[in-house]
Amino acid sequence: YINPSSPYNDDSLGCVVSAVDADDGFPATGVVLTNVTTGAALGTDAAQQLDATLASPGDVIQCEVTATDSDGATATELTEATVDNRPPGVTASITVTGTGNTAALTCTGTATDDDDLAVPVATIEWQDTAGISLGTDATIQLDSSLGVDGTEITCVATATDQTGATAIATAIHTIDNTPPVVDSVMVTPENPIADTSEFT
Repeated sequence: YINPSSPYNDDSLGCVVSAVDADDGFPATGVVLTNVTTGAALGTDAAQQLDATLASPGDVIQCEVTATDSDGATATELTEATVDNRPPGVTASITVTGTGNTAALTCTGTATDDDDLAVPVATIEWQDTAGISLGTDATIQLDSSLGVDGTEITCVATATDQTGATAIATAIHTIDNTPPVVDSVMVTPENPIADTSEFT
């Protein structure tokens, strides 16, 4: 049998052999490991270190064991294991340029995959507090229609690997308050008279 029975493509794979002979006791054994899916020979050692160049999720690995007794008689046994898949990983982070509800938000999604040589690219979607999409560009420009002080804007980063497995990460930005701005100050009357004028 193959150990582990559901290997990942960075596991050390072992073909565990047990052979007996009624006449000779313990016959000589030989092992051939093959990636049946790709047709690639993996070696003749009972143990094989896998990596992404040798196997991908979904590949079938076959161990062929041949036992030979002292008279040259042989017996062959096949066993197989399918390489398992791990979902990708993804993180999301938001960079803020500006303040309040006029700031620009940039979301960065970073994907990883322990199984595939080709690392998936994270896709970005912005959502408002109701989960409604605000766009899929990396950067979004806020304005008063998107929220006020305390409104949350969410970036959703999604990674999909070559088998279709997905992972999702979110980052949230809370719109902060923009202090009011005094445009001008006017004093009336312009030429007050002492002890008789009221100022406004």
